[in-house]
Amino acid sequence: MWGWKTVDRQVSPSVSLDEARDILIREGFSEHVKNPSHVIMKRSGTVLAVSGEKSPIELAIAEAETGLFLQLRYDMFVLFDTGDLGQLADSLAEKLRRS
Repeated sequence: MWGWKTVDRQVSPSVSLDEARDILIREGFSEHVKNPSHVIMKRSGTVLAVSGEKSPIELAIAEAETGLFLQLRYDMFVLFDTGDLGQLADSLAEKLRRS
């Protein structure tokens, strides 16, 4: 895959945006931009990676009408997608769901 692949997830029901931010910090992300209704976070990684789980990731999370909207993308140019980004999005969305 050429370019900047993104993966989106709608999380509903979800924890609050502040709770989500705290959960994501525990998952290895650091806050990059914070606004009242959305947060952009980053996770560092290696630029030369065969596996997506070792790549730098940018995450945007925003309040939506029915929960949270989560969007992940590689924070680097990628030639192909191994499916790791989707798996990470699924895992994070599950952690942000309200039980």
